[in-house]
Amino acid sequence: MADEFYQKYGPIERRRQNGDVQQFDATAPLADDLPVRSAAPPKRKRSRLRTFMWGAGITLGLVGLLFGIGLWYLNRTFEGRIYPNVAIQGIDMSQKTPEEAKALLAEQYADLLKRPVGLSFNGQTWEPTADQAGISLSIEQSVDEAYSLGRGGNIINTLQAVSGIWQNGYDIPLAVTVDQAQLSEYLTTATNDLITAPVNANLIVAGNTATMTPAREGRLILIDETAQDILTQLQTLSPAQVVLRTEMVMPTVLDDGVFEAKQTIDAVLQSPLTLIAGDLQWELSTDDLRALIRLDTHTDANGKTKMVASLNDQMIRQRVATFADEIGRGSVNPRVAWDGGALTIVREGRTGLRLDEEASARRIIEQATIGETRTIELVIREVQPDVTAENIHSLGIVEAVGVGKSSYKGSASYRVTNIKAGSRLLDGILIKPGEEFSFNNAVGSIDEANGFVKGYAIVGNRTQEEWGGGICQDSTTLFRAAFHAGLPITERHTHSFRISWYEVYEPYGMDAAIFTGALDFRFVNDTGKWLLLNTYVDDSTATVTYALYGTAPQREVILDGPYVTKEYPKPTEPTYIADPKEPVGVFHQTDTARDGMDIIVYRIIRQDGQVILREPFNTHFKPWPDIYVHNPATPLPPKGCKPTDPCANPATPTPEPQPPQQPEPTPEPQPEPTPGGEIVVPTPNP
Repeated sequence: MADEFYQKYGPIERRRQNGDVQQFDATAPLADDLPVRSAAPPKRKRSRLRTFMWGAGITLGLVGLLFGIGLWYLNRTFEGRIYPNVAIQGIDMSQKTPEEAKALLAEQYADLLKRPVGLSFNGQTWEPTADQAGISLSIEQSVDEAYSLGRGGNIINTLQAVSGIWQNGYDIPLAVTVDQAQLSEYLTTATNDLITAPVNANLIVAGNTATMTPAREGRLILIDETAQDILTQLQTLSPAQVVLRTEMVMPTVLDDGVFEAKQTIDAVLQSPLTLIAGDLQWELSTDDLRALIRLDTHTDANGKTKMVASLNDQMIRQRVATFADEIGRGSVNPRVAWDGGALTIVREGRTGLRLDEEASARRIIEQATIGETRTIELVIREVQPDVTAENIHSLGIVEAVGVGKSSYKGSASYRVTNIKAGSRLLDGILIKPGEEFSFNNAVGSIDEANGFVKGYAIVGNRTQEEWGGGICQDSTTLFRAAFHAGLPITERHTHSFRISWYEVYEPYGMDAAIFTGALDFRFVNDTGKWLLLNTYVDDSTATVTYALYGTAPQREVILDGPYVTKEYPKPTEPTYIADPKEPVGVFHQTDTARDGMDIIVYRIIRQDGQVILREPFNTHFKPWPDIYVHNPATPLPPKGCKPTDPCANPATPTPEPQPPQQPEPTPEPQPEPTPGGEIVVPTPNP
């Protein structure tokens, strides 16, 4: 059944029905002449291809052998020599040994190697050697390259190189090598004398005239540009001839920039200047005026700078301050003593004349520089006392606001005298609300007329004799009173080095230095009420106490510190100052070496329990050397030795014996507040 099914319904049957299958008679006999297919395919013939391949291989081998023999022949023939048809910078090097090639190039470029560059400027010439200028030729490298052509490498590259040489030749360039750093160094050194700085036009003041010195241009040598010119010319392999590149530098102040200043100086110095204030009169001679002249430069919006002549503002004010002392500058208000709160007038107030120092200084500066008049009237103002016996108890002076204290124990007599003189001049002063108090204005001139004597003070870079030596004890004590009162400090200066007297009742960093006309101590009365300053000097305890009385603001003042932020060791070598006034053979020691330090003291002000201000007070104490003053004829000890050391030169005269060091004062506690809130201070000495 299955066979019948497949035969009837299979794919063969379907093709039969479609006529796609040819019908054969299975019973018909097979023809005798039907072709019979062989079981294996016929073999291909490769004899021709194989023969060709063998022939080509043999041919290439023979060609390679011939080239190899040719290269061997060339190497053998030109062994140790450069191949023919090779040149360096156009010079034929065929069949030359490397040594011959180098010698030929050295001869060809002998001038370049001997003097590669010539420099000139304004008739001056320089001819550095190649080594000096850092210039060299690549002879060694170029010859090595010429000799290596056609040698080494694989056979194909070698064949290509040899073929190129024989057909076209080969020219190797010769390079110039320049060490630019060496060349720049040579140019800088060789031309240093040609560099000139520009000179500004200037004025020389001598006698009663000002003489102008003209401006002069400066000159710079343009090293980089000159070096580039040399490099460019050396590319031709010929010695370079180069003119130095320079640039003219114009001065800042030209001749026309000093003309107005000369006119001003001539106007100032034409004759002495007379100053008048009421019945008083002063004269400034031409020498005085010349010392007051100040020269500055000013550049306008267009960049043009000119010299400006004027009178030294600070020096004029110092002169005017001396005039004010003669006229009278003290307070016209009465002097008052606290007297336990009773406020006793110890010196009545008075109507006074006051020199308006600011207005007078301006008038002198303006009129003296114009030169139209040689007599100038200073500005005087009349002042009336603000305080009288009738209103003294309404000023609000009811309690101690701030107290300062310091010790002068062990001080020399001159120092005690000056401390007392300053305290006497300050005692009883009234300071109105909002007023800025000036220590220098209140004390006035520090001279014999005000009770001062000469003593030692820090002036410049050493301790030397000066009127009022020790007055800084008063300014320091007042600073402490103002500090603890919480008053705004508007000007304060510190001493150059540590001073033991100022470290008894307060820590270091709580001092204030003054110098009339330069350094002042100032503070502002911000309490809203009047302040009274009373001073107390107690010889029995060697103590100075300054008290400020008034109405204490509702604030708490706290001292925080001191904090040392940096320390400086004292110098080991002494400083010597020549002074012809000293006797020959004597060393007078004026200063003792001290360490230096940077210090910060903070003043913390609290109000209603809140910190409203944390104010830093900075102090810089310089490291201070031993300082000796000597006559210029006195030989100095060798370095590392002091005049008192055994290592000093025996020929050096014996130093002047020094007085024994003053004992350090013994610390004494600050006065404590009484239960009522008032600070108890000692009564003034009679």
